[in-house]
Parts: sequence; structure tokens; C-alpha cells
Amino acid sequence: MQAAAERVLQGDAPPDPSRYGDPVAEQTDWTPIGGNSANFRTHRLREVEQGRLEFRTTLGAKLFWMIFAAIGLGLLAVFYGNGLQAEGFEWNPDMLGVTAFGLVFAAVGFGGLYFSSAPIVFDLRRGLFWKGRKAPGRVADRRRIKHFAELNDVHALQLLRTWSTGKNRRRVYELNLVLKDAERLPVLRHGGSLAGLRAEAEQIARLLDCPLWDATR
Repeated sequence: MQAAAERVLQGDAPPDPSRYGDPVAEQTDWTPIGGNSANFRTHRLREVEQGRLEFRTTLGAKLFWMIFAAIGLGLLAVFYGNGLQAEGFEWNPDMLGVTAFGLVFAAVGFGGLYFSSAPIVFDLRRGLFWKGRKAPGRVADRRRIKHFAELNDVHALQLLRTWSTGKNRRRVYELNLVLKDAERLPVLRHGGSLAGLRAEAEQIARLLDCPLWDATR
């Protein structure tokens, strides 16, 4: 209720699932799943081989995280490089703040690059969808994979419009899978081109032979 009220205040009418003429749509939650999101396009759909589509991290997203890492490493290199060249260089507690600052920036950069580049896969030949570095064939129990589904269980795709978190709030868009039991799995969420994400969602929907419920129109 709170999320719906917030959308109304921001000029967003709550989606009307009845327009899709599908009982599963009316059982489905239309509140954005949420999660971290950038204000730019972070992923782009690619056919990496026949029958296998992946959302790959864009160059812009990689550069964004690499800048964070470079700032942190650069600060540490300059600070300790200058210190080692000075006579009588010794560690003291005052250096802790600069060291921590540099390490935090580096960790944010490398961590963001690692997690944002995790695979998002539609494998049509094997009939599987998953997110993460653990492919279903590499684990004994597929239920251990947090975001995993058999493509035969996918009933529809859901495209939502929402807002980023933080002070400088901007439009972001969320793509989810809706399963036959009306449960949802998040695919991705970013603030890039709506037209681009919509085209990618339409491509996936055609390949899966399922509807795209586009609540952004």
C-alpha cells in the first residue's frame, strides 16, 4: 500500500493487471522487487552463441567501477610512494584515515565490477534461466541458486517503471520473470534507455513464446 501511494504522489498510476486478460497477471505482485540500480544502462542483451542469450555488463558500467578502483589505488600509490621517498618514513596512526579511504574506494570499485558482471543467462537449449556465477550444471541442488528457473515455468515477462533510491532520484526500469504460479524472479534493473530495455524484453518474450506485460506504457 505504501509503495502504491508513493507512486500516486509521484504521478505514477498503479498498473492495472486486468488489461492483460490473464488470471496469472491478477495474482502477480506489481510492486517493484527493488534492489540496487544505477542511473545509466548497466547491461545489454547479447546472443553469445546460438540458443544462449546473456545480459552482459556495458562498457560504461565497467568504466564506472574501474574509476572507483583507480581512485583508491592511485591515492594509496601516491601517498605511500611519496612517503617511502621521504627520509625517516614511519607508520603512524594519522595514516590510517588515508589508507582506509583508499582501500574503501578500491573495494567498492572491484566489488561493483565483480558483482555487476555476474552472468544473467537465458539458455534456450537447456531450457534454463539463471543469475550468478554458479551455473545450474555445476551445483548438486539447483535450489541453492537464488535466481533460477526452468524456462518452461516462465509464464510472462514483467516490465516496470520505478525510482532509484537516494537523494538524486531518477527513473529506473525493472525487468522480471513471472512464473506460472505468479511468483517473480528479478532479471535486471537500471536507469538507462527504456526503449532499449523494452526491445530486449520483446526479443526474450518472442524466443520464450510468452507475453510481455509492459506496465511502462
